[in-house]
Amino acid sequence: MVSRPLKNLFTIVAVLCGACIVMPITTSAQEFYTPMIHSLMYTPLQGDDPHLQNLNPATTNTTGLKLGGYGLRNFRTTTFTDNDDSKTVTRASVKEEAYGAGALVDLGAGTAAGLNTDRAFTEADLFNSNSNNKPRELVSQQSLMGRVQIEVATGLRLGFALRYVSLNGDILGNFNSNNNRERVRYHGNLVGNGGGLQYTSGGLRLGSAYYPSSRGKSEILFEERIISDPGMALIDGSFANGPFTFGLGIQRWIHRRDERAVSVSSLDQQRTLRLDGLDWEKHVFPISAYHLGVEWKQQPNFGLRFSIIKKDSVFISDRHTAPTTVSGYDSTSELDYHIGVRYIYGIYDGILGASSWSRAKTLTNQSGEAGAIYVGKGSLMYFSIGSRL
Repeated sequence: MVSRPLKNLFTIVAVLCGACIVMPITTSAQEFYTPMIHSLMYTPLQGDDPHLQNLNPATTNTTGLKLGGYGLRNFRTTTFTDNDDSKTVTRASVKEEAYGAGALVDLGAGTAAGLNTDRAFTEADLFNSNSNNKPRELVSQQSLMGRVQIEVATGLRLGFALRYVSLNGDILGNFNSNNNRERVRYHGNLVGNGGGLQYTSGGLRLGSAYYPSSRGKSEILFEERIISDPGMALIDGSFANGPFTFGLGIQRWIHRRDERAVSVSSLDQQRTLRLDGLDWEKHVFPISAYHLGVEWKQQPNFGLRFSIIKKDSVFISDRHTAPTTVSGYDSTSELDYHIGVRYIYGIYDGILGASSWSRAKTLTNQSGEAGAIYVGKGSLMYFSIGSRL
């Protein structure tokens, strides 16, 4: 006979795992910028620690008061060489900076509630070989996320999150537009939610999380448009054995193409503007990522982290299509290499990390840009700290 708590555990795990596997196949959107900026710091080694920027809202222990914060800098360059007579080159150098803070309060009876806030700023410096104009496009976002965690059984925790995002865009949309007088500026608000679970037993940890795409509205060039953020699904686990902790994770993006992925006429009807900006990275849709990581504790309070991520994406020029799989598209894969150092000092737990990636693709008729060459590469540096009080 299986006990009732164990039956409940199996039921919850089946529901969330089913959502992680099925929903990304049936829902679809576009990643104009990183929607959940702290996801750039994710590794499958995230566990029962005081860091409050973990992707799974059920990860952190509910006992006591916890405070935390982070800061990161993300750099990326994209080069697109068109297959036209002049071999037009478009290049974007992008810098993304973000910081955030959070708190989680023990409410008693295995329940905790918390609040996280984030601010992110993205600058893209652009170059086109057929234009003397060298514009800069800007996107900023502020987000506020509330969450509740509940211990429903020994070792089993549920987490629920509600997220509000306010974003601002400042783009040029065409290299022939006047960089000072003809910019497109807009503001939008989005609301999203998510949930997750975590189960721990000894050195074993299993987790799952799901965030649907966020939706909102914005008035752009005097027309109200639907805007959206990609969602994501996650299944991961880790196992601690002596000084080593091994982790595995599978991540899937959930896309919904919104109404910024269109071309419109400028106010003077002289130019065509791209409302999602001039960076060709906007055509790259992440589909899935597979994470493998290990942490080696050289001392009880000091450890080294290593992880590798295989990320699969597709390149789409069509303004209406949103992918659910790599099949039928120009697909590209990359390997991300991640290193980190973790140091625990009393009530404080700090992680310093960095990662790098690169990818390249000669496009085919599947993207509508046959013969064009896309090259992208980037690096990330971050610091996260949490404390137990």
